Amino acid sequence: MTSLIIPCVDENIKMLRPRGLGFNFVRCARLSATSVPFPCGGCRISLAGQYRLCYIYHNEKMSPVQFKRNQHNSECSIFITQRIDRRWRDLAKFFLMRHGETAWNQDGNRYCGRTDIPLSDAGKQQAENVARYFRHISFDAIYASPLKRAIETAGPVAGSQSCSIRQDERIIEIDFGLWEGLRKAEIERQFPVEWAKWCDDPAETAAGVNGETATQVFERMNSFFTEKSREHSDGNILVVGHNTAIRLYIAGMLSMPFRSYRLLVQDNTGFSVLEPSDYGMRLHHFNCRCDGFF
Repeated sequence: MTSLIIPCVDENIKMLRPRGLGFNFVRCARLSATSVPFPCGGCRISLAGQYRLCYIYHNEKMSPVQFKRNQHNSECSIFITQRIDRRWRDLAKFFLMRHGETAWNQDGNRYCGRTDIPLSDAGKQQAENVARYFRHISFDAIYASPLKRAIETAGPVAGSQSCSIRQDERIIEIDFGLWEGLRKAEIERQFPVEWAKWCDDPAETAAGVNGETATQVFERMNSFFTEKSREHSDGNILVVGHNTAIRLYIAGMLSMPFRSYRLLVQDNTGFSVLEPSDYGMRLHHFNCRCDGFF
């Protein structure tokens, strides 16, 4: 997609970038004299920097729907207004997604943990569906766990958008220790005491005897999102991670007891939308499905 360069004396205003279907509409208090014709249609417009954005048609403010209807009219213009504070900016949105299906997911849901297994054929198709689902969303950054199943899930999206995948150890799956490769029923039978302790208090109990605690998982995941929230003040960021790590992070983010993380259902390639706020991360959507649309 080509960028639309804005002629403006303020060097902080660089460009407007196509973002996908729909439009971001921010109410404006006052218009500046700076405007440009709007030549491109069928895409959402996002403004770089901390500036208000208003769509004008025949000198009247329009809603996003009205603007979409009239976007091809030559008299449609974009006006940039004065610099504004943080509460009016388009905040960053993190799309936190679980990887696609693996052979172990298919085989009675064996605990994968740090075991580095690839996607199954079904998982690869899910990854392709993800790329198609997100074809109208432009990602400013794509992060993935260093495990194959996460990287392979992020691959089609990154390829379709010519965006590199940044690997980060902090969003890797929980270390399930001696439980990896086992099904739940097998763990309960072979490790009854350890399993009971984990279910009762995962915050302080290491999974699989010598794995990680829920607290350790949450702290590293929280470190990742705290850092990336500072790096990305706006835009869309895709983060591809893992089932248990994602649920533990969201449980902690919402101040839920860690033992309640099992009440959260996280499907393969299901994604949640998180947004930073002055009070911490806010959960906008949870476990949205990419399949069923094709």
